[in-house]
Amino acid sequence: MSWSWNKLSAAKWEDAWSERIAGNPNAVITQIKGGKTIRIVVYCDTEQDALILKEHFGGSVREVKTQDWVAAQNKVPRPPLKIRDSLLITEQTDAEKLKALQQQFPKRRILSVPAEMAFGTGDHATTSACLRFICDFAKSRKGADWSMTDIGCG
Repeated sequence: MSWSWNKLSAAKWEDAWSERIAGNPNAVITQIKGGKTIRIVVYCDTEQDALILKEHFGGSVREVKTQDWVAAQNKVPRPPLKIRDSLLITEQTDAEKLKALQQQFPKRRILSVPAEMAFGTGDHATTSACLRFICDFAKSRKGADWSMTDIGCG
């Protein structure tokens, strides 16, 4: 069991918060949609550690429940993710279901990414943006040899 301390702040204070939590591997700063607000989260081993942060900086404390993320991902099947007019990302691994998808989407390449084999399945905004970029680049190079490298930066 672990705990988190959470606080919202104006985005203009991001540098100050970054300095306060510099070097803490359990700290995350996320910009909220719209760009005017950030969320600061520090994950703590004990409730007391989180409460100390709350006492100093305000915010809130909550318990972080332990979850089996692979099991959670496999509970609710996600529909295939279409990238441009050329790619289809699916978590399907069953050969018959993959064949059915290929028949349903004959002009798309099918990419199977099981949840337990990867950090994501393409539906995160940055991942899908990269996939769109790759599709656009591939289309611009159609008929020519080209290659790419995934350097695994996350």
